[in-house]
Amino acid sequence: MINYKLILFNGPPRSGKDTGVDHLVKQLDMGHIKLAGVLKDRTHALYGLKRATEHYDRCKDRPHDDFLGIKPRDAYINVAEKLFKEVHGQTIFPELLTIEVRKQSNPYIAVSDLGFQQELEYFVEHFGAQNILLVKVFRKDCNFDNDSRDYVDEFDERGNPRFPGLQTINIINDKLDKYQEQLSEVAADFLLIPRVVESA
Repeated sequence: MINYKLILFNGPPRSGKDTGVDHLVKQLDMGHIKLAGVLKDRTHALYGLKRATEHYDRCKDRPHDDFLGIKPRDAYINVAEKLFKEVHGQTIFPELLTIEVRKQSNPYIAVSDLGFQQELEYFVEHFGAQNILLVKVFRKDCNFDNDSRDYVDEFDERGNPRFPGLQTINIINDKLDKYQEQLSEVAADFLLIPRVVESA
């Protein structure tokens, strides 16, 4: 049985989560799975759309005829909150993503869009806190306004860790090179694998 290690990225839209994950995938030969990918594919199917997962990413904040006049982002949020979670519970998307993780031969997986407390709790329960690195990304002028997600809380109301063994790093994404270097260092230490150094 494969002992999976997950690096979970938590941050608002446009904070650099996908950029960070793309860097780690290249540097450390990791797999990449998105919680939103599961949601987007199912939302497209509900609207009768045969589109690639990321098809609407560049126009997700503009009303679109394919979604009967609403924004793709609003369609995704409504399907998640008013359909899947309402019917199947708050952990339905980490459950579906866990199924996808267990299909992977690569034991190192980056998840670029953690956004709910229940998701973190689910992953800790099913993979073990010691097998998870939580990366919280902060960037100027990026927030969770008009988004159903938020920063997760790894501490309780008394300031004690909710998940003993969970590793967490807060990273401010203000300079790309610095951001990527920090990610490479902390991820390589967590995974206990050597970093790939690019030749000049």
